[in-house]
Amino acid sequence: MKPQHETPWPSIEDGQVWQMNKTTCRIGQLGKKLVHYILFKGQPTHNAPIVTNKEVLTKHLMEMKAVLVQA
Repeated sequence: MKPQHETPWPSIEDGQVWQMNKTTCRIGQLGKKLVHYILFKGQPTHNAPIVTNKEVLTKHLMEMKAVLVQA
């Protein structure tokens, strides 16, 4: 049985910052199905962006119980 007061998961948008345990995920560009994002620990560095499917990233963020820090 699902709880009645379950809040919906926010949709992924450009410029969002998600905080996981010790890792931060910054969303760069968002297309129809693909997402460019950067993972970093601590201060952001000049890492190469990672490209993945939008559904895969959403599932990963949900599994890691990520918290939306900046919208």
